Amino acid sequence: MQHHPKIAIIGQHVLENIGLQGLLEKIIPFAHIEMLPTPPIVDMEQQEYFHYFVFEELLKLHPDFFKTMVRKTIVLTRSNTPCPPFHHIKINVDMQELLKQFLILEQMVHHDREHFPPNIARELQEHEEKKESLLTPREIEILKDIAKGKSSKEIAEELHISLSTVLSHRKNIMTKTQAHSATKLVIYAVHHHYISAEDIHLS
Repeated sequence: MQHHPKIAIIGQHVLENIGLQGLLEKIIPFAHIEMLPTPPIVDMEQQEYFHYFVFEELLKLHPDFFKTMVRKTIVLTRSNTPCPPFHHIKINVDMQELLKQFLILEQMVHHDREHFPPNIARELQEHEEKKESLLTPREIEILKDIAKGKSSKEIAEELHISLSTVLSHRKNIMTKTQAHSATKLVIYAVHHHYISAEDIHLS
């Protein structure tokens, strides 16, 4: 896709930044993710970014900058205390909970893509419709169960089919969706509204 929206991760912890970058690239694959040590200070640069993911300590150091970017800013925090008026994500949790928080936030903020650049929104819609049509009803059923954390054996027993049939369906789903991990399958299921972000579970 052309003209990818830019998203900034603002923080001084390189390993955490890299981990968050990898997760965001899975959840928002059409975006270009950049890592910045401090907030950009030029007005024109500020407008380039679709979102800012900022660690709480930097928010406290640069409150004036982020107050002008409230709708674009998501605070990464280790505390249980909300950060009004900003959206926040608690990062000292396990992978399942972190993924769930990101997907819930993405659904809440971007559920209708009204703030997306028109060309990106249109291309995403066309891309999703094309991918959605690739799955059979049985594959969708199994995808939902995978996203809910059920094992292949549990799925086989509940659907009264053989384990080898489930594994064959799972392989086909991964091939069709190009989602070659449990995390990517969960993201795909949520993006296509097969399952709510609140219901995901990584087994």
